[in-house]
Amino acid sequence: MNKRPLPPGVTFHSDTAEKVFDGVRFDVHQWKQKQFNGEMHTFETVRRTDNVIVLPIIGDEIVAVREQQPHWDAPALNIVAGMLEDGEDILAGAKRELEEETGMVFTNFYLVHMEQPNPSAEWISYTVVAAGFTGETKDQHLDAGETSEPVRMSIDDYIATVRKFGFKYRQRFAEDCLIQEREAELRTILKDPAPHELT
Repeated sequence: MNKRPLPPGVTFHSDTAEKVFDGVRFDVHQWKQKQFNGEMHTFETVRRTDNVIVLPIIGDEIVAVREQQPHWDAPALNIVAGMLEDGEDILAGAKRELEEETGMVFTNFYLVHMEQPNPSAEWISYTVVAAGFTGETKDQHLDAGETSEPVRMSIDDYIATVRKFGFKYRQRFAEDCLIQEREAELRTILKDPAPHELT
């Protein structure tokens, strides 16, 4: 698997554009582009680090997290997620994030979805299903600005929570399946992700 595959039809301009701002999370890139009438205009995009969302499955349950960050008003229910490190493979990043946030050790990771959440930003979000819980739990390795407590929920409860937008961050993969009336397929992917892994 390519370390960071792009969804079909997605291209990035930042590789050849000029970086005009170097931020903590977002970098701004600009380039000149010829218009249909022959005029040249400046175009702009932001580039941010790609992220991975992890759906850990144990039997008929998903492991979510109840977490808190300093800029939030209150703790919130979420799914394990985080930014990939420079040069990090998606599946390696998924394993790292899962162990950091929950301490739980899984053996199998399957990339089942990827998307560009905002076409104005060069940023890919990868959804990975983790299976094969070993029963081993390590110490969590959380950032200083977060707390995280694992919460097990049934797949039924996960889908119900997605439907009512009950997670702090949108579950776009599951939302897409539900909007497209593909709930049965979503359940199949969660219970047996291997045949649905993207290459």
